[in-house]
Amino acid sequence: MYDAQPLVAMSLKGLHILTLESRRGDLVQDLIEELGGVCFNAPSVRERPLDANPQVIQFAQDVIAGRYDMVIFTTGVGTQYLLDVLNASGPVDTFLESLKTIQIVARGPKPIAALSELGIHVSVSVPESYTWREVRDATANIKCTSVAVQEYGVPNSELIGALRERGLTVTPIAIYRWDLPEDLAPLEQAVRRICDRWCHAVIFLSSVQFTNLLRVAERMGLRDAMLSALQREVVTVSIGPVMSDTLIREGVRPDFEPKHPKLPTCVRQFGELAHELVAAKRDRRRE
Repeated sequence: MYDAQPLVAMSLKGLHILTLESRRGDLVQDLIEELGGVCFNAPSVRERPLDANPQVIQFAQDVIAGRYDMVIFTTGVGTQYLLDVLNASGPVDTFLESLKTIQIVARGPKPIAALSELGIHVSVSVPESYTWREVRDATANIKCTSVAVQEYGVPNSELIGALRERGLTVTPIAIYRWDLPEDLAPLEQAVRRICDRWCHAVIFLSSVQFTNLLRVAERMGLRDAMLSALQREVVTVSIGPVMSDTLIREGVRPDFEPKHPKLPTCVRQFGELAHELVAAKRDRRRE
């Protein structure tokens, strides 16, 4: 797997790039087209807030009652969804005031921004690459006994298990879940474009993008064909270590991973080596 190197020339000219971004599709397409590439973006994920979520109300009540020493916020969108639920049926102002008395951990810049808008000071900012391991290490020296973890779109069993191994009482708080988009046609077209080798590269920006792409390919009877194309001919770009681990578990070794797990950095650093990576993968196919 190539690591990013500081080169001068960036170009995706003449390359077809497939992406699977749902919330920032316009941004990723602009970045690719600025470098001369042709982008096909297929939204792959729908964030579905949990309806009638009594767990959120109970979480707010427990925070107000002082039952937590630390709260870990993992996503900005999850923080906003939590506030949406409380605005509808919960004690928002008292909850926010109570949060100010607790040690707050934020996994990266997005939850930090969401919390800052609410006037909540972050005690610990988790460093890159923002995986459960960085969360575990960043909280290692915090004295506490009871922790709440605001989950993202899937349960984070690794983080929950690591915290419980310390003897902490850990309460996961499910705010929303990741699901397939309601319109599957773009994803189905993405599967076909990979199998047909239309794209020179696929950029994966989150594990759930790949998971949902696999789900659709399975439904179409094209799972093995798609994985074979990614393994042998189509360049795979991974946003970071968690994404890479997900690809590797399915036998797809990433061809490129940037130094920093950020969308603009990923696209631009990939642009520095894109033509070289495409040529190298084609050469390996001929061997």
